[in-house]
Amino acid sequence: MKPSYSNYFLILILISALNVRSQDLDITPYLQKIEAGEKQEVIEKIPGLKKTHPSSSSVIYLEALLTEDGEKAFQIYKSLVDKFPNSKYADDAIYRIYTYFSAIDKNR
Repeated sequence: MKPSYSNYFLILILISALNVRSQDLDITPYLQKIEAGEKQEVIEKIPGLKKTHPSSSSVIYLEALLTEDGEKAFQIYKSLVDKFPNSKYADDAIYRIYTYFSAIDKNR
């Protein structure tokens, strides 16, 4: 039996759809602004980013990074790790959770 071109086309469409879904927002420009001392400008963009990219692990990471309340930042990092354990920022989120608990433990 000879494979039909429609089967190949369907497979190509499925692969393309998965590839688009796996791409996440590139937050490098926002990280550079934070590094340059333009933190407030990035903070103001978070609500819009959350609307346009509601399930983006990168936006969650950026939000946690900019959260000054340690407990709240911990909760956001934890949600990132729980929802997106294989994301680009999961390892850094785990490290930041660790440093948060280390700081709390030293203060006791």
